[in-house]
Amino acid sequence: MKFSKLLLNSTLLTLTLLTVGCQNNKQTSKNNAATSSSKQVKPKRSDDDLQSKKNKFIFSGTLSKKDKEELAKMNIAACGDSVMEGCKDDYQKMFPKIQIDAGVSRQASSLLPELAGKNLPDTIIIGLGTNGPFSQQEYDQIMKTLGKRQVYWINTNVYKDWRQDVNIMLLHGSQKYKNAHVINWYQYCRSHDDWFWDGIHPNIEGRQKMVDFVGRNLIADEKFK
Repeated sequence: MKFSKLLLNSTLLTLTLLTVGCQNNKQTSKNNAATSSSKQVKPKRSDDDLQSKKNKFIFSGTLSKKDKEELAKMNIAACGDSVMEGCKDDYQKMFPKIQIDAGVSRQASSLLPELAGKNLPDTIIIGLGTNGPFSQQEYDQIMKTLGKRQVYWINTNVYKDWRQDVNIMLLHGSQKYKNAHVINWYQYCRSHDDWFWDGIHPNIEGRQKMVDFVGRNLIADEKFK
């Protein structure tokens, strides 16, 4: 009889311990799950998603008041041909601190000696290619002369046989140099003949469209890091 009671008590104790152990395990699992849930963070946006949003802003977005204020603070040097010369007033309105060096019939070959020895800001805009192509060597020399500055190349919409060569070289250059960027004016304006006097030089509306597009390209790098 005593042995039976001992066996019964032992069995009950074992069952009690097992029950408590299961409950503890369940509680631990819940706690772990809660801790894991609290540690979860929102997944980072993919590079493709970020680039898609950036492109949407550049090609169809609108500069906010804050964007314009930031652009107005930027120290910029701009070098270009007659297309940039015609937009000079609009550039100065968008970028009050800009230094513009632009002229009729200008080509890339004339830019190198003018850049040498100049005290230039950290942001450069270049708009060349309307009056003729330039070589990869000339492009590389310009980029090396400008060093680590952020260089924004406006591609060309000129209806000449060198347009494709210039625009492809600028695209390849942006892949070769981390600080080289392409402002794809050709893609943005190609279906808007109404923006031009002659198919090349922007009219009043076209000048505003061009400079606003340049501004969105520059601010986009800050907005979509």
